[in-house]
Amino acid sequence: MSVSDSNGLNKIKKQNLECSVTSFYIKNMQNKSHPIFNLFSTIILMVGWISLDSFAVDTSQLEQQCKNITSQQRQLAMSAGYDIDAACESLEGLKNSSNQQDLEEIQTVLPRGVKLETSDRGVIGEEDETSDIEGTVDRSYHETKTGEDGELVRYGYDLFAGVPTTFAPATDIPVPVDYVVGPGDSMQIQLLGKISENHDLSVGRDGAINFPDLGPISVAGLKFSEAKQLIQQKVTEQMIGVRAVISLGELRSIKVFVLGEAFKPGSYTVSSLSTMTNALFVSGGITDIGSLRTIQLKRQGKIITTLDLYDLLQRGDTQNDARLLPGDVIYIPPVGKTVGIQGEVKRPAIYELKNNNSLRGLIKLAGGYSAEAYPNISHITRKSSSGFTTVLDVDLSKKAAQKTPLKNGDLVEISTVLKAYEDVVQLTGAFHRERAIKWKKNLKLSNVIRSVKDFKENVDLNIALVIRKEMPLRNISVLQFSLRDLIAKDNVVSTKNSQLSDFVLQPLDQIITFEQNDQRLEILVPILKKIQEQNEGGGLAHLVDISGNVRYPGRYPLSENMNVRQLVLMAGGLAEASYLGNAEITRRDLSDMETATVKHFNVNLAEQLTAIDSFRLQAKDKLAIYITPEYRENLSINLTGEVRFPGLYEFKRGETLSQVVGRAGGFTPMAHIDAAIFTRVDLKIQESKQLKELQERMREDIAASQLQDAAAGDSSALKDSEGLLEALSETEAIGRLVIQLEAIVSGTVDDVQLKDGDELMIPSFRQEVSVLGEVQHATSHLYNDHWILEDYLEKSGGLTNRADDDRIYVVKADGSVFLPNQSGWLTHQNEYLSPGDTVVVPLDTDQIKTLTLWTTVSQLVYQLALGAAAINSL
Repeated sequence: MSVSDSNGLNKIKKQNLECSVTSFYIKNMQNKSHPIFNLFSTIILMVGWISLDSFAVDTSQLEQQCKNITSQQRQLAMSAGYDIDAACESLEGLKNSSNQQDLEEIQTVLPRGVKLETSDRGVIGEEDETSDIEGTVDRSYHETKTGEDGELVRYGYDLFAGVPTTFAPATDIPVPVDYVVGPGDSMQIQLLGKISENHDLSVGRDGAINFPDLGPISVAGLKFSEAKQLIQQKVTEQMIGVRAVISLGELRSIKVFVLGEAFKPGSYTVSSLSTMTNALFVSGGITDIGSLRTIQLKRQGKIITTLDLYDLLQRGDTQNDARLLPGDVIYIPPVGKTVGIQGEVKRPAIYELKNNNSLRGLIKLAGGYSAEAYPNISHITRKSSSGFTTVLDVDLSKKAAQKTPLKNGDLVEISTVLKAYEDVVQLTGAFHRERAIKWKKNLKLSNVIRSVKDFKENVDLNIALVIRKEMPLRNISVLQFSLRDLIAKDNVVSTKNSQLSDFVLQPLDQIITFEQNDQRLEILVPILKKIQEQNEGGGLAHLVDISGNVRYPGRYPLSENMNVRQLVLMAGGLAEASYLGNAEITRRDLSDMETATVKHFNVNLAEQLTAIDSFRLQAKDKLAIYITPEYRENLSINLTGEVRFPGLYEFKRGETLSQVVGRAGGFTPMAHIDAAIFTRVDLKIQESKQLKELQERMREDIAASQLQDAAAGDSSALKDSEGLLEALSETEAIGRLVIQLEAIVSGTVDDVQLKDGDELMIPSFRQEVSVLGEVQHATSHLYNDHWILEDYLEKSGGLTNRADDDRIYVVKADGSVFLPNQSGWLTHQNEYLSPGDTVVVPLDTDQIKTLTLWTTVSQLVYQLALGAAAINSL
């Protein structure tokens, strides 16, 4: 069934329903108790009395009432002469008509790449039982805009790059005033005045509309404005007091063919207003191998016109976009000659050539040059007849080069302007505004730098550089000047320092200023690298080194006529306590071709800095600046605990511990002098190293013992050793030095020469004696001068079965260790026990024969642990 037939059937159903519902409603308005009055009342109210134009709003209530009609109501309606079933069927027909109208409003063309499914009836989303119908579109079929991978796109193909979703005619095309009315068109006429009616009249095959009460009016072949005027005249003359408002309704449809390289070639039903571009749009556009410039409109086998879409895309010209007639054929031939253009043009792409076969025409198609274009250096990549690719260089600034003919497959590249500067002077470093300024003849430093306000607050005013590029190889040389002198307008050339205050700049000079920080060495890295690379003559690179007591020691470029003072200033000046009497310069001499020699020169630094003398530096010279002898920034010792004035004390080299203790006022009455803890930084570092070595050796012993214990089936000793290793890993170095502080202060033994970072801790008097290790209860006891060692062991519950009574040792309060069984200590034990001592009963190491380090490690762990505990108790 055609679209026009379907519309006619819907109109008949609509009229039937209107007549049935309206006549029943009018006859029974006074009898609202009629069983089916509510049904027809609802229908009348929802459809707007007689007009059903807004019927598609909601039909659910009417459908429900039709379903709820009883047999009694149906009989009553039939007795009244009304067929209610026919009315409900008409309602269902109008519902289907509304759904069809909604379908027609769905977008008929979607962008390519959108995945959609269509049935064999062209309905989106409806399941299609036919498997061989192409219902989905592959996104990769028409990739016209890549861009991301740098490939050129084909120009213009995305204009119509859509997927047709239905073959229904496009009805949303505006009607022009010169539209010619023909059979199949619909005219909507509204009568106002004495009569108020709406008529939707179709133009029949005879070219006339059948106007009620007026008869047929012939309108075919007339423009719409003429037909409108004719109908209004008829109404005015024959219907007194009535005027007509006329508009076009549905327009006739025509069938055309879109063939060739169309995305969806075939037959299409389009509006009678459609043009060639409308048909291309609904057919999905043109494939990648189709031509955009020679699209043909054929009518009865003859070419009527040729459409060039470039006219539409680039100039908006629709002159050749002809109106279609029934049976027209739009033929899209294969694409012709194509060339690509990339680089600095406004619209880089692949273009199809028609008549513009020269470079000038291609550049015009691409929108012209971009702002970064440098057409003087351009080239054409071309496939030669020999099967290779060749390149043609062209200078597009010349008119002759612009006329260069192009061949199919050529790729033109327009070069870009280089980022490198030309005829400028660059300002970098500590300027508030780093920038490039235009160079001109006789431009001086003073013309560029005028005030200290041009720089940041921490600028180094003593030194600045000019990096000069010598043409044509652009080898760099370095000039050095004083910002302070330049700003002070001291434009006199110093003959002693050979440091220019002002001079004429050259193109591409780079002025570098420095902040008073350590970033200057990083700034100079590329300059130093360039100087090193340009040294091709086999001589020494123009670099100098400075070391010692300056702020930023390192390697610097050798500037013209550089002397010692300039190198010191370039390194940020002297650091604190520099020795001004002497500085040493080391020079490598290559004057003898057979061998290189090294020479040393001593200069008076004070004379060099005050310009009394000026020593000229050469390539690869090394300047060493010394610190004043015997100068140390900070030498200090920290006194804590029971001293009268604890704190951090500075000392001079050679000063002793007793002297500092005297300066601190001596000890308090509560001081336990024999338990003093003296620590030193370098001893702590040494202890840390020893601890790591012991850990590694003990791990090796444990690994070896694992095999032996596994064979013997005994793992108890191994568990003890692993526990000791864990304790050793957690032990921290103290750096304790055992001293006899009371004897040192009294002068009976040698004093301690102090080192930077030493620390003396005096604990409060301790009355206890501690017992640790393999005893039944490790604890501490108040010192008793009548007790001997065995008394303390007995008070701790005695020894365990694993105790080694032959290796019992005592850690004295001052950190020293005594082994009683090896020193004759048992004969006069009481003499050696004192408050603060710790008795340690070790494990019997004979039970673990494979661990040779057991005794050493256990003693070390206990000793360090006791020292740490004493320090923490302060």
